[in-house]
Amino acid sequence: LALARSFSVELADRYNVAVDLAVHAPRPDGDPRNFHAHLLATTREITPDGMGPKTGLDMTGEVRSELGLPPSRQEFRTLRARWADLTNEALRAANIEARVDHRSLEAQGVDRVPLPHVPRYAIAAERRGERSELAERIREGHRQRVAAAQREREAKHADAAAGNPAPAGSGAA
Repeated sequence: LALARSFSVELADRYNVAVDLAVHAPRPDGDPRNFHAHLLATTREITPDGMGPKTGLDMTGEVRSELGLPPSRQEFRTLRARWADLTNEALRAANIEARVDHRSLEAQGVDRVPLPHVPRYAIAAERRGERSELAERIREGHRQRVAAAQREREAKHADAAAGNPAPAGSGAA
């Protein structure tokens, strides 16, 4: 609760917005570890006169650039890093060895493909022993994308080993 409140206050202060915090305990029939929080922030600043201009997060890339702000993607990375820092501070204070890392698996040096996001209701159906066509479709699409990416990497490797340059516009250097 303290961690979620602290992050909410930081968001409110950083962007001058109102933040609504809802903390949820696990559902009686759910995973007992699923304590979680939802944060809802206004997209406009809060001023003494009411709602003010849009915050940086809700601006288009062009407007952000004109104002000298970094791309919103970078702003979200900054927020994710701050959440990880606060979380790790709380874990340390609670003498818990686990740590979180906001970075991608690749950036962490983890050689594993991220799993696809399957909606909670599809997972719940499977846990009840029901078939979820949506979950199956998501996983199959993921398998196909991973296999295609692997074939592409192998082809680039083979081309490089044969001394063939990467095709123009491939992003390979």
